[in-house]
Amino acid sequence: MILAEIRSQDEQDAISNMLDIADPHGALSYWLGIEDFKVIFAFRYASSGEKLTYTNWQVYQPNNDHGTGQYCVRMYPPNIGYSRQWDDDNCFFLRNVVCQTAQIG
Repeated sequence: MILAEIRSQDEQDAISNMLDIADPHGALSYWLGIEDFKVIFAFRYASSGEKLTYTNWQVYQPNNDHGTGQYCVRMYPPNIGYSRQWDDDNCFFLRNVVCQTAQIG
């Protein structure tokens, strides 16, 4: 299993719907399998290193918070008005995760 690597609006919608059931109050953030450790703002899928084929950034994101080392990507909770959009964040924060099974073929 790996952290979820969202590659389309359909996958974004499916994960958002699943999280709406798991987190009905919409209060939790979730780590995704997307990072920019090697080159800032060159986000890639963590398991393969491939460039992103889909993004769902919140307005003004990613921003690396003025150089503070935000190399990981979380899905915002909807209760703060961001409808599960993405944010780059410091990787040391303890958050829930969304996982996926490896693709076959």
